[in-house]
Amino acid sequence: MTATTERIELPVHLTRFVGREPELEALESLLRTTRLLTLTGAGGSGKTRLASELATRVGARYEQAVWVDFAPLADAAALDRIEPDYRAIDALIGPHDGVVLYPFWADPEAGEARARSFSRIVELGEDPATGSAAGPLCAYLARESGVERLTIRQGEEMGRPSVIEAEMTGEGGVRVSGSVVPLIDGTVELPR
Repeated sequence: MTATTERIELPVHLTRFVGREPELEALESLLRTTRLLTLTGAGGSGKTRLASELATRVGARYEQAVWVDFAPLADAAALDRIEPDYRAIDALIGPHDGVVLYPFWADPEAGEARARSFSRIVELGEDPATGSAAGPLCAYLARESGVERLTIRQGEEMGRPSVIEAEMTGEGGVRVSGSVVPLIDGTVELPR
């Protein structure tokens, strides 16, 4: 199997970006001290546009970025009931060149989560083990709930169960490992 890296172009906006300069400066400052930056807030508050504008500004400094759309669920059983509509998933993640829709349920107190990963770039449309989403999920839950370690079960619904372990490191990064069948191996260097 051969991996290729494709440069994803950011969306072109037809309107000017006005009035969020303080937020952009704060986010740029945060990017100098962290490897993962997650924007959260109410729907319609402009998170996607703000992230897109930030990526346009600082994108040349970074070789690669991955945009993961999290979909938190209140009930673990909801994962079993998902029947993916890939046209709708594409409509959701496509406008900002998202790579993965990652519905998940988590119990931060127990350090456990279950997830599924739907993507237009994987052969079956669903990935049984997505480390590139598990790491950001752990970092997100660490910030929101203080969890330092997370065990994520994924791939069960497609008959390819995996267990992914994600752990916050002392340097502000996330270490991801687990019980999977490797299809590709490589090294990623992240800018500091």
